[in-house]
Amino acid sequence: MGEFDRSWKHIEPFDKVVNTYPEANETPDLLSEQVDPEDNATIIFASGTTGLPKDVLSTQRQFLTNVLNVLAGGFRVALRNGNPLPSVQRPGPQVGALVAVPLFHMTGSTSYLMMATLTGMKIILTKKWIPEAAGLIREENVGVAGGVPSMVADLTESSLAGHSLEGLLFGGSPTPDSLVGRAKKTFPKATLTQVYGLTEINSVAVSRASFTSKIDMSLAFFRFSDAANHQLYSKRHHHPWWRERVENVLYSDPRVLEAAAVGVPDERLGELVTAVVSIKPAYQGFVTEAALMAVARQRFAVPVMIVVLHEPFELTPSGKIIKGELRKIVRRHWEERRRSGTGREPLANL
Repeated sequence: MGEFDRSWKHIEPFDKVVNTYPEANETPDLLSEQVDPEDNATIIFASGTTGLPKDVLSTQRQFLTNVLNVLAGGFRVALRNGNPLPSVQRPGPQVGALVAVPLFHMTGSTSYLMMATLTGMKIILTKKWIPEAAGLIREENVGVAGGVPSMVADLTESSLAGHSLEGLLFGGSPTPDSLVGRAKKTFPKATLTQVYGLTEINSVAVSRASFTSKIDMSLAFFRFSDAANHQLYSKRHHHPWWRERVENVLYSDPRVLEAAAVGVPDERLGELVTAVVSIKPAYQGFVTEAALMAVARQRFAVPVMIVVLHEPFELTPSGKIIKGELRKIVRRHWEERRRSGTGREPLANL
């Protein structure tokens, strides 16, 4: 890591810490055998948002390249904006990285933990996302924060407006269109980075416009059930319904806390698009399905049913929405409506 500011609290050179133990000189060099970039390095489990988590094997090169890509992304933004390149190691108070996602997940272990270690940032760990995060950002001089979009949304509605955050990271699930504008307004100095990264490719792997432009396959076998499984098809119009489109329309309503588009089986069309939303506490009891349908109809992204929940969605430990549980809720509501004869609106009204 090189030199660091001696005023930083609780920081010691790694070699000094190791050499304080008498056993250190008796322990053979752990890297006495040559390690090749293509040697296996990690086994990390995927999130399991659509099924059972998969165990993913990655090489030394795959795991470490992600850290360099994260840093390169920040340098690229600075160049595009005409700003000087940021210094990796800066004098003055130590900058912190707020890690509110699990370390057993790719985002926590590489995009945050390894990046912070490489650049000399202190790491502020929280067991889970907490309301006190805004206070920690102030107290610990946090420069980089974020996670799944719901975490960023919470920060935009906190008392941190105008705080000099340097970077906000979005990832793990689709980011509502409206959130980007809110984040820019709340944190005008922050670099906003939206990331889509499979565990199989160690998060940030290829900085290109389309994920199909290059896919680095892991040595371990894995299977795509669809092109990233991010489309819902409706044969009613012979046109794919992108779930992000339906979700973005619902997120445009400021009363909506979370939104997810999921499919229900249909004997005639194969599958129909439905949606589930959770409502912000201040608006619970005041938002109806009909009102949300009216919002969706204005943007021509109308699901056949919207289930309104008054409690937050169940999330994985990494903060992602568990779609499997939502499908169960939606199918139960759908079957109840079919039995009562109110399954969906007439096609002419959609």
